[in-house]
Amino acid sequence: MTIRSIEKLDQVKIHFKKAVFQHRLLHWYQSNKRSLPWREDWLKQKNPYHIWLSEIMLQQTVIKAVIPVYHRFLETLPSLKDLADANEQQVRELVRGLGYYRRFSFLHKAAKQLTEVKPLEWPKTAKEWQKLPGVGPYTAAAVASIAFNDPAAVLDGNVERVLCRLLDIHLPPNLPQLKKPLQLIVDELIDERHPGDFNQGIMELGQRVCTPTQPQCSSCPVSNCCAAFANNTQANAPQPKIKTKKIDVTMNLLIVKDSDHTLLFQRPISAKFLKESWGFVTATSNTQQFSGDGFTLTDSLLSKAEKIGAFKHNITNHKISASVWLLGRKHIMESKLAPHKAKKVRDQYVEKSLIANLDRKAWHIYSRNAHRLGI
Repeated sequence: MTIRSIEKLDQVKIHFKKAVFQHRLLHWYQSNKRSLPWREDWLKQKNPYHIWLSEIMLQQTVIKAVIPVYHRFLETLPSLKDLADANEQQVRELVRGLGYYRRFSFLHKAAKQLTEVKPLEWPKTAKEWQKLPGVGPYTAAAVASIAFNDPAAVLDGNVERVLCRLLDIHLPPNLPQLKKPLQLIVDELIDERHPGDFNQGIMELGQRVCTPTQPQCSSCPVSNCCAAFANNTQANAPQPKIKTKKIDVTMNLLIVKDSDHTLLFQRPISAKFLKESWGFVTATSNTQQFSGDGFTLTDSLLSKAEKIGAFKHNITNHKISASVWLLGRKHIMESKLAPHKAKKVRDQYVEKSLIANLDRKAWHIYSRNAHRLGI
């Protein structure tokens, strides 16, 4: 039966033999799984730290971007204790470029929390993992199932798409009303003997075979269980995701110079974006404020600055139009802008000190224009 309406969601039922699905999926995964560094580390050391770290890094980030950062991170902080003993700025520097930095602040806090108890005792179940800062249902299920064999089923975008095709559900996979039924389905499907391999297998199936467009049905290990394949409706199951409306933000970034040094400022914890990160003064115009950052760029201060460029940037569901300004240290210290913590960094070390891509884009504009500006 094809599901085309919310009203029919309560009729969603598995129409195939669960044991057949489990066997075929696990056999495919164990024979075809990608070689990934955290998988190799887990096989060698059986250290939950590697699984947890990789799952946090993989949130909203593609595997290709994570791999070099994962290696760099473990070279400096090879153990949970090393992470707990590090300072937050060091942690942020190690994950530079991945974005969404709050997740790593939570990771750091959770590491401190875990190492406070002697001897160390890792959470064993998904329910226990969710008690840690920054660990939601998906991350908890992934880590607990892989590292501790807890039969907790994951539900991410890839799994949602696989389930919609298996059951021929013609609805957007991120429809809020669909989440609970799909979670119940995957909870029923999971192989309790091999929950970690099952979770990784169904996610990898979505990544590599049951893709959003042009699914590779001829090489799918569970195509005989798939209602969409049987009905030739793969293009309609699921329907396109519901798109979140983007919020337009106008922003000004002020690069404050002091001879051959540049001043970096720490954003307050109340900042709308990039809380507590070190970067350039971030301000909005009088005509378009967002609350929290505490900075408003006045016309008076703007008249003393030189605009050197502009760029576009996205942060979650915000579309940012940023202007980059150059300002002398004297002017900002005389202004009412009142940044929080500040530090002077020699120009040759500025880029290395910047964590957020927003700030790095602004610095690249400055670097390209330094010769023209006579700097």
